[in-house]
Amino acid sequence: MKKLMNYTPHEVNLITESGEVVLKSIGVARVEEEVVEFPETEFLVNGKVEKIKVINKKFKKEVIGLPEEKENSDILYIVSAPVMESSNRRDIVGIGAFKRNDKGAVVGAFSLNVYEHQLN
Repeated sequence: MKKLMNYTPHEVNLITESGEVVLKSIGVARVEEEVVEFPETEFLVNGKVEKIKVINKKFKKEVIGLPEEKENSDILYIVSAPVMESSNRRDIVGIGAFKRNDKGAVVGAFSLNVYEHQLN
């Protein structure tokens, strides 16, 4: 049986058959970023010209903030979608289907996004 640990910057509220289970954040996994800054640019916002700082941000493939990966570990780390997409680690999972409130804000998760090999 695998143990879940939350490495997102917020609580994860999993909705299960028996109710809701809250996993507190115990760390934050992130993807290294490469940022290129550009001069402030004028945009029309609500009928007014505003100067806004603009950048180009790219995610690298290096994940930081997770314990070192161990072979045959019984731990799966819940991480953000960018971390999951940027890594080929075998010990990370993401959130699958979200539960949203009437304003569209995420308030829970109905499932986890896993790779088939993680279910063994």
